[in-house]
This record gives sequence, C-alpha cells and structure tokens, in this order.
Amino acid sequence: MVSINQFLESMDHEFSEYSDISIRRNGFKVDGERGIKVYLKMNELKSVDYFHDGNECGMEFIEFSDLYRQKNGLDESKKHLKHSNLDKPTKAKMLKKLHKEINIEMVNKYKDSQHILRGLLEHLYDVPKSFTSDQKSYLIIVCPLTEKNKSDMSRFIDQLRNNIRSALPSYMFTRVNVIPLNFYNIG
Repeated sequence: MVSINQFLESMDHEFSEYSDISIRRNGFKVDGERGIKVYLKMNELKSVDYFHDGNECGMEFIEFSDLYRQKNGLDESKKHLKHSNLDKPTKAKMLKKLHKEINIEMVNKYKDSQHILRGLLEHLYDVPKSFTSDQKSYLIIVCPLTEKNKSDMSRFIDQLRNNIRSALPSYMFTRVNVIPLNFYNIG
C-alpha cells in the first residue's frame, strides 16, 4: 500500500498551442504511465486525467480534452458522409452515431474513473476526505474560446454538458461543467 501523494503533481493541460497558460493547481494523476490506474492495474479502463481535492467543495474529476479538434474532425466526417453515395437510412444511422461519439467518450471516462476511485480507496492511504464525500464534480477543461469559434463552441459546450448530465445514472449524479482553460485557472 502506498500513499496517494506519490501521484500528486502540478496539473498539465497538454494543449501545446497554449503553453503560455499554466495550471495553478495540483491533482492526483490518474491517466498516463505513472498514474493511479496503472498502479492499480486498471489500464484497460478509460479515465479522467486527474482527481482533485476540492476540500469543502468536494472531489473533482478533471479531464483536459481538445473538444474543438474532436468536434472539427467529426464535422468533417459528417460532411463527407452527407455527400457519400450511401442510402439515406444508412447515412442517418451513421450521422447519429457520429453525433454521439464525444458524449459517449466523456461519459465512459467518468464511469470508469468511478471504478478507479473505488480501487484507490481500497489500496492507497492518505486519501483526501473529499474523495469519500458524495459531493463530486466532473470538470471537462477545453481550449480557450476564441472570437472565431466562440458562438459555435459555446453552443456545443452547453449541449455536451447537458448530454453528459442526462447520460449519467442518478446514483452517480454529479455536477458537470465544461470550462475553457482560461476560466478554469481563475480562483
């Protein structure tokens, strides 16, 4: 059994084009070669990037995700699919599947991270009290909004947040927020 503090590090958002923005918070590394899920031998699970001790605000599941790039890739795929020679029912089915792709990925990361959390509570010590609290938040941190993508991405962020909230079972309901990187750093 080891202390959870061996996984504590300064959070890295991994958005190379925004290297001038640093995170002023520490988190317990879940993903990656030296993360909690590897230590617990739960490598096959999806996971958030960090668990964060929010003290009296509860525990935070932190995921840094380049949703803009993913959304643009899906939009391109949708465009090609719409102009393809496939029949209408097949196109409709594939478009619906593409539309749900990001939501499914984010929900699965949260659900699998819940399993990892249970594992760490059994196998690590010095675990912050907030990790055993019912008060939890799922924060998906995305690249900063720009004037070019602001209105389109704001709608997308709102829709994603609502879709994730509705996809989570009531027994694991948590606060869900999708926050641009420059707003996460405030406070």
